[in-house]
Amino acid sequence: RRACDTGWREGVAPRGLGLLTDKRFSNTNQARHCYSYYNAYHQCMYENNDDASACFKLKRHYMSLCPTKWTETWDEQREAGCYNGPVPGEK
Repeated sequence: RRACDTGWREGVAPRGLGLLTDKRFSNTNQARHCYSYYNAYHQCMYENNDDASACFKLKRHYMSLCPTKWTETWDEQREAGCYNGPVPGEK
């Protein structure tokens, strides 16, 4: 399977599909925060010339919020050049 071929089977929601939220269960609705911290970490790494110490807190946040399968898939997509999210250095 190619890194860019994702879907529900792999546990990653297709891009553009809204996530249902319920404010009564705020600790279970962390997908948006996961995605934001993951992208913020990669932007930080870009801006700090891959200095991991400068971006440690962002990495810790996304690692605690995101399912491992999601981050592994996103990392594979970044390496393959087909990540759907924001890519640091490209505007």
